[in-house]
Amino acid sequence: MKILYEQLLVDQLQKLMKASTERIWIASPYIGGISAISRVLGNKWQTPSEISVRLLTDLSVCSQISFKTLETFFKSGKVNTLRGLHAKIYVIDDSVIIASANLTETAFSRRYEMGVLLEGQEAKEAIARFDLWWKEKSTPVSLQMIKEIESRCAPEPTQPQDGNGLANLWNLPPQPNANPISSGQGKLGDFDFFVECYKHLSGIYTRRCQRIAPNIPIFLEIDGLLDYLFHHDGQPSYEYARTANNTILPPRTITNIDAEIIRCAENYNRWVDAGNDISWRWDRSQIIQNLLSHEAVLLINRKGLREVLDCLNCMNSRPGNKEGFLKPENNKLIDIRRNLNMLLHGEDDIKIRMVRCKKALKHFGDSSVQELVGFYFPDQYPLRNGNSNAGLRYFGYDVSI
Repeated sequence: MKILYEQLLVDQLQKLMKASTERIWIASPYIGGISAISRVLGNKWQTPSEISVRLLTDLSVCSQISFKTLETFFKSGKVNTLRGLHAKIYVIDDSVIIASANLTETAFSRRYEMGVLLEGQEAKEAIARFDLWWKEKSTPVSLQMIKEIESRCAPEPTQPQDGNGLANLWNLPPQPNANPISSGQGKLGDFDFFVECYKHLSGIYTRRCQRIAPNIPIFLEIDGLLDYLFHHDGQPSYEYARTANNTILPPRTITNIDAEIIRCAENYNRWVDAGNDISWRWDRSQIIQNLLSHEAVLLINRKGLREVLDCLNCMNSRPGNKEGFLKPENNKLIDIRRNLNMLLHGEDDIKIRMVRCKKALKHFGDSSVQELVGFYFPDQYPLRNGNSNAGLRYFGYDVSI
């Protein structure tokens, strides 16, 4: 055990964060603004990777929490709330810092804080306790929960309020480069956040609009809506996609999202009534489920793989990727079978499996991995590609594209 205080506390946390490869788990009842937190933690936790990111906080003290930071943690990992949380714990890989410092700029730069660095068996005990609180004592936080609590709290101040009048004591590094997964980058990194945004949109659509195709999963019907807004009705979401010169518009600002979804859904309904089919998504989903079942995926041949790829919108829009994926010199059949089996039937977190699959297979990028997961698990995960990302940003959700 090592005692940490003042600048030593700041420097040790920064050192551990820069070297992290496995997990970044933080417990803190107070959460500062995202710019300040980036100075405290750096931005490695925001970078798409296989690092497990968890934030444990207490949403009952919403006046001391930055909801922008919560959303950023949501994009990078998972957020849970534990009523009565007072501990401040920083788990980085197999090391643990237990300190008096909340996750705020003020705590690490303007206050006299102290903590201890635990390693070895002592760290294992602390990690196990954090994991127990996470799994058995706390509640997962959804985007809907964040939005509801945020609406009941006072607007977030533009400057930190808890350290007014305190002198700067300890040096924090300058703010690192822009968040790697905000507004257009790192589509796998914010997958959990994307799913929550999709659920939020689907929830409003289900409550306020008449289902067009109640016999297919709601996520597939919503995909039809987002595709409609990208290609039809004046293509209103098209400008929120990434352009050829990488220009990215910020998400649209909407004062009444319910009314906007209702308006778009009515136009979408009329378009379907005019004879446009959306049920092909369910047909493709069933084809993929049959070809890549637990029993079939390890026996699939290249003809079957082509049939799978023919179901993916992104592969049909970029046929060169389809042919490149199927070439034996790019991807051996045994590697394709093994990685698709891992992706669809593995036990690790789905985002980790997607990252691994993307790295292992050539010509199988972000959209291919996420579309395949959406088609195979249509009740659990939405289809994700450039059209759906642009559609969500059109409705005001800050997902990557």
